[in-house]
Amino acid sequence: MRDRLETLERLVSEQSEKLRQRDEDLRTILDNIPAMIGYWDRDLRNRFGNRAYFDWFGVDPDKMPGMHIQDVIGEERYRLNLPYIERALRGERQTFEREIPTPDGRSLRHSLAQYIPDIHDGEVRGFFVLVSDITQVKETETHLRTVIDSEPECIKMVDALGKLIQMNPAGLAMIEAKSLDQVVGSPVLDMIAPEYRDAFRAMHQRVIQGESQELQFEILGLKGTRRWLETHAVPMNYQGERVHLAVTRDISAQKAMELVLKRSNAELEHFAYAASHDLRQPLRMISSYLHLLEKQMAGHLDEECQEFFAFAINGARRMDRMITDLLNYARVCAAGTAKTAVDLGAVLRQAMANLTDDLRLAELAVPPELPVVWGFESELERLFQNLIANAVKFVETGCRPKIAVTCRDGGNEWVIAISDNGIGIAPDDIERLFRVFQRLVNHDRFQGSGIGLASCRKIVEHHGGRIWVESQVGVGSTFLFSLPK
Repeated sequence: MRDRLETLERLVSEQSEKLRQRDEDLRTILDNIPAMIGYWDRDLRNRFGNRAYFDWFGVDPDKMPGMHIQDVIGEERYRLNLPYIERALRGERQTFEREIPTPDGRSLRHSLAQYIPDIHDGEVRGFFVLVSDITQVKETETHLRTVIDSEPECIKMVDALGKLIQMNPAGLAMIEAKSLDQVVGSPVLDMIAPEYRDAFRAMHQRVIQGESQELQFEILGLKGTRRWLETHAVPMNYQGERVHLAVTRDISAQKAMELVLKRSNAELEHFAYAASHDLRQPLRMISSYLHLLEKQMAGHLDEECQEFFAFAINGARRMDRMITDLLNYARVCAAGTAKTAVDLGAVLRQAMANLTDDLRLAELAVPPELPVVWGFESELERLFQNLIANAVKFVETGCRPKIAVTCRDGGNEWVIAISDNGIGIAPDDIERLFRVFQRLVNHDRFQGSGIGLASCRKIVEHHGGRIWVESQVGVGSTFLFSLPK
């Protein structure tokens, strides 16, 4: 019997030691957690508090059990926290922020407090306290807020329903609001000019679905001022919800400049067209009278005078060709018609038909089909015609022109290439190749106005594409241009 009692005592002692060790381990863990952790019963008497209570309030946690919560956190803080305490004792979990002075009173800690009810069989026995130091987070928030508030561009946050959550002072100035309170919670769509609301609504929906978006649109300020804005929006999680975060800048000055430039270009094109058209009539008269004089004085002119007449007539012919090319250049972008679906294969065949005489001795390889693009048929026909005519023209004397047209899929665009076996282009000349009136070879060797390739570039850019060349002197050139799908 005695042996059994000794065995039982030993087992109880061992179990007690294990429990004590477990309690010490738990205390060590809790004391090393930087957050305050405690437990208060229904009478607001402490049952447990970790070491952080000493760091925050200067209270020894070993002496805390049995103390009233007011004696630990102070009368004023107890008064402020009492509504949260009462709700916790009713079984409602509480979360709130509070500033707590350090024990020496020299600084403040920003805290995030949670009161978690201890409920057993439907009865609230007390509540757990978890208080975290969020001072660094708050300091970061303050710094970030200072940066955002001083940012010259609009920074705003919009909820999934399209209502304004936040906007910095720059944004408030753009919409002519005196304060955030004046517009917070309002539908952002109400500030968008009516003709852009559908586009903005679609962009907002895509952002909420998780996409990044960009958009240019006009807004109506609260005082009625219209402004052009460009926004870059991204999705972001905020308080557990997907929101639309955007940086928006005022591009009204840029748009005004674009309008002035567009008008100026239109006026210049109109002037070039009118001037070129009006120049052709007197030039034709000069050419006609030169021919008449040459006929009337036939037999009376020596060889030198006949050469002079030939120079003059040839010069008039060249001038007429240059004016014609200038007219064609001015007509690009000035057709006044809407874009249509254009079969590049049909356009290429028509361009080749226009060059039947030039292509009579050429070796030409073209694909059986080319894609359909959205554009202006007459301009694209001129584009093919100019490039193929150049491929035929710029070859060495006695060399049969070899021309190949190819097409490849460039992702968002089609890339058309026209290759030849011509004289090629020096690397130093490529940069100025597409400029107006730029001729890279002597006129006596190859005739031309120096406008054809400039027109090609203008046509391609009018279609939203780009044009470039790859060339090797003495081997040939490949002119490439892209057209959006």
